Amino acid sequence: MVNISTVRRIAFVYLLIPFLLFAVGWLNTITASLVCLLVFMAMISAWQSESWGKLFFTRSDLLGMIIILGVWIYLSGVGGYTFQNWDHHSRNAVFRDLLDYSWPVVYHFQPSQTIAYGISSDLLMSYYFGFWLPSALLGKFLGWGAANFFLYLWTTLGLLLSVILTASKLKISLTKTTLLLIFFSGMDILGVLLLQNAPEYSYPHLWPPIQHLEWWAGSLQYSSFTTDLFWTYNQFVPALLIMSLFVTSPDSKSAIFLGGICFFFAPFPALGVAPFLAGGILHEVISFLREKREPESPMIWMTRIASFENLAGLVIGGLSLLFFSTNLAAQSRSFGLPAMAAIYVFFLLFEGGLIWLLLLPSYKKDWMWYLAGVILVLAPWFKIGDSWDFMMRTTISSLYVLLLGIVRFLENRKISATHLTLILFLFFGAFTPVYEMTRSISRTIHYYEIPHLSLFEFDSYFEEPRITGYPFVPELDHINTLAADDWFSLSIPRGDGWETKVGNLFNSSFRFLWKENLVYNDS
Repeated sequence: MVNISTVRRIAFVYLLIPFLLFAVGWLNTITASLVCLLVFMAMISAWQSESWGKLFFTRSDLLGMIIILGVWIYLSGVGGYTFQNWDHHSRNAVFRDLLDYSWPVVYHFQPSQTIAYGISSDLLMSYYFGFWLPSALLGKFLGWGAANFFLYLWTTLGLLLSVILTASKLKISLTKTTLLLIFFSGMDILGVLLLQNAPEYSYPHLWPPIQHLEWWAGSLQYSSFTTDLFWTYNQFVPALLIMSLFVTSPDSKSAIFLGGICFFFAPFPALGVAPFLAGGILHEVISFLREKREPESPMIWMTRIASFENLAGLVIGGLSLLFFSTNLAAQSRSFGLPAMAAIYVFFLLFEGGLIWLLLLPSYKKDWMWYLAGVILVLAPWFKIGDSWDFMMRTTISSLYVLLLGIVRFLENRKISATHLTLILFLFFGAFTPVYEMTRSISRTIHYYEIPHLSLFEFDSYFEEPRITGYPFVPELDHINTLAADDWFSLSIPRGDGWETKVGNLFNSSFRFLWKENLVYNDS
């Protein structure tokens, strides 16, 4: 048994420690002191909420969750113990620089290094690096190995809290909740089957089962939760935890607080979380006004929205927005569909649309169900920066709502044709995370030259891979190593999205906020 109030309190501490480290390391002394005091008082206020009940589970259920989570995270590459996908190149560079450089991290380049970018020779690390800060602080004293081990433990704690909160919402076992999060995905395998014989189609294919199935529709992609963990864990873990906090208590008193925290960790997922937080506030206000018609009712809900927690959320979100606005790639925005209309339609249907339509009659009064559908339809149209990360990350919250809806339907109704259809959809979707994990297992076995089963003997594929239209494919990246360390440090300008991790210094008008070396002298 566990008290959900205790879990929620631990979750708030978990989420706020990185921001407090950021405040101390990046803000000037006076501002940092005021911000830390505000955040600490908001955290205490959030702790004093009403009781959220208890979650009962067996020891075997708890042990099952811990073991399955441990293996899942181990295979993700977090900590560097197994194969790391391409995105880890830049994430390892950010993490290593947080250890090797004093805080705040500022790079001093030679003019010849940055002239091609048309930018200053002094740049700051401008990225959502909050998730790494506790591990990086420990690593400054104990080294890279200890930092990676603590990062593995920190990731495990965040997902453990998310699983407990999600299980309490769904009223199912911890083990079942964990497995659902791991294997839930869009039906990418159907997309591959649909297009694999089309002209100019090159990747992915179904064999060997180590390819990245989510690239079947080109630039269109909604990532499975396993893919999110294996590629962008620093965004996925806090976003999942914040959504699990919200669904267990869609409370207007802390909605903006959660939004500000999410934006600090992961701006793109936060843009997907924000509509649900705003919808929760609006839903509560409407319900409050319908049920309580006393003259003082508007003042009561206005006081709840203007809570101490939400004030802190505005400060956290505002400072984060200001900091990220320095990013060199943040100014690049576009609107448009990156695929043919027919592919877009099939993509929507396979990546959650069929599930959404199938369950719509059951959730026709659920505002979150409608909002999830709208976000899934619109997300592919927007692009920020040089990649389609906006689409892949803003939909984490909507896919989480779809998963909750599936489980609630399966658990609370008699067996029907809809049940069987949903189970079939879940089965097809599970191929994507299985391929992600199989790639990790295969590449790790290949690296250590461990005698292995024929299922993982893909040496001929590694030696003569199929020609694709992509500059790299995950299973063939850094073929002789596990760790993705091509970048090593952001102190060396390069392509491949380097400009998405650095930004210009602030001008002198911001001296009252940031530490001195984050501000350039423009006098």
